[in-house]
Amino acid sequence: MITSVTIKGFRSIDSIDKLELGAVNVFIGANGAGKTNLLEGIGVLSAAADGRVDDASLLRRGVRAGVPKLFKTALKNVDRRPFITLASNWSGEQGSSTYTVTLDN
Repeated sequence: MITSVTIKGFRSIDSIDKLELGAVNVFIGANGAGKTNLLEGIGVLSAAADGRVDDASLLRRGVRAGVPKLFKTALKNVDRRPFITLASNWSGEQGSSTYTVTLDN
């Protein structure tokens, strides 16, 4: 089970540092608040952990297809990071681990 997620410079997300997750998670907010971007960030992280960050792999994980520059933040007054950073911590019967990926798209 994923226990926490970190996302930096992905779409409308400037920085989420170690968002703690539980067995069931509910994301509530207004339209445009970033709920979908959070879930798509986790989808990109999943694709990277599987070794393939291509359109087909992203679509299977529910990530909207688009040109790579759309994955980078477009927030005003925020410096665009040259890279997108995605990380997760997980734990299970086999122990726990951390997976981090930095993408230059």
